[in-house]
Amino acid sequence: MKNFTYQFFMPAVIAALTTIIATSLTSYLLARPWCIQIDSDENQRIVYG
Repeated sequence: MKNFTYQFFMPAVIAALTTIIATSLTSYLLARPWCIQIDSDENQRIVYG
């Protein structure tokens, strides 16, 4: 029974951790103050705010 629990519990934990890390990373990137500056030749480049 221990082997059964290990087989199904560990992938669930790994999937949950991966989801949490991906979510926090995405929200961190979205929270960054992105600014779009327009150059004199009207080329758009993304720079840090």
